[in-house]
Amino acid sequence: MTNREQQEKIFRAIGFVGDDLIQRADAPVERQIVKTAWIKWAALAACCVLVIGLASRLPLLGAKTESSAPETASMMLDSTTSTTEAKSEAPQMTEETAAEEAPAEAEEAPAEEPAAENRESGAAGSDAAGNSEAANVDRALQQSLLETQLGPVTLGMPSADVRSILGAPKEDRGEFYVCTDKGDYRYATWAYNLSNDPDYICDVLLRFADVGDGLVLDEIMTFGTSDWALPTGIRNGSSADDVLAAYPDAQVQYNGPDGALSAVVFEAGHVHLHIMVENGGVTNITLGTYYEDPGWSDETSYEEPVYSFASSDIVVYQKASDGWISYHMKDKAAKKLEVVLGIEDLVPIGQAPEPRYYLDFQNGTVVMLGEDRLSGVVYTCGDLAGLRAAMEKGEDPAPYLTCITVCAFPAGTDEAVQELTLESAASKD
Repeated sequence: MTNREQQEKIFRAIGFVGDDLIQRADAPVERQIVKTAWIKWAALAACCVLVIGLASRLPLLGAKTESSAPETASMMLDSTTSTTEAKSEAPQMTEETAAEEAPAEAEEAPAEEPAAENRESGAAGSDAAGNSEAANVDRALQQSLLETQLGPVTLGMPSADVRSILGAPKEDRGEFYVCTDKGDYRYATWAYNLSNDPDYICDVLLRFADVGDGLVLDEIMTFGTSDWALPTGIRNGSSADDVLAAYPDAQVQYNGPDGALSAVVFEAGHVHLHIMVENGGVTNITLGTYYEDPGWSDETSYEEPVYSFASSDIVVYQKASDGWISYHMKDKAAKKLEVVLGIEDLVPIGQAPEPRYYLDFQNGTVVMLGEDRLSGVVYTCGDLAGLRAAMEKGEDPAPYLTCITVCAFPAGTDEAVQELTLESAASKD
């Protein structure tokens, strides 16, 4: 577009300037004067038209949204003022100056291409070796967890070194093997009660693994009043707020009623750090595993148990002469029973004893115990309301129960239930 065409377009946009005025603007003597004067007046007139148009629309903007209208109008008015000042202060653009500035813009344009290439390279998020940024972060977290000290020990420590620090375990639960296509993995578990907490069989449970170089520490678990702490100072008994403050980037998983049971979790590859929080306080810390799960060499599918002993409120039904009496096993007592029942595989037996107790875990799992409290049956129940109604009436609960296994229970089950029985009897006296 020529300079004259630009002027004509501006003139017509402002006020439909007549052709006679345009013709007079062509006069050689008056051309520069007319151009300068009209450009200034044209800019001023354009701003006036814009301001008037905006002013006329302000009520409409206010009708649409009263809260944003003043800010919008202010922004528009500021923009208009800046435009007016810029036009009045800017030097007059001639064809010669435009021609001089055009090459400079053309020379600067190619400089944007390398910047675009750099942005694309950065967006890929990979290092020189081709590893993604996420993979590098995961690898760094995994290494950090492997080096994390819990109490006086770290993952990968040889069993002889652990024994030299802690002494002989309270209970050596033997060894078992996992046969894989990569060879046989040997595992061993040691239980310690370093705090001598009578409410827990153990306060530290250590699992070792051997993949050919001897047993090394594969997983660390703390329970009860264990004072083993992480480098951040978090230990059993720490508050939930302290945990979140120490690990603000961790995942938080809620798996209990009303958030009463949750876990703060770090996971990187096969290594994990789980901090269990129950009723606002830490009750368990688990750090592991040092070795990746080898898997099984056969193709036998593994199914998760359909039952669970996890509960912070267990309803206990005890056989009486005229039916069943009930009471609750809560908090530490319930946690103790959960740990006892979960520390080892249940041993199947041929015949179930006569029922003496029924333990309703309120999650669909029901356990029957015999007189010795060391044998019984694990059931699942799909109608807990029906079961409870039957127990209150002194009826047989069998129609509401599905047998999972007839088994012997680990040592300690009898102690946990017996303590509760004595407490219940004492409270009634």
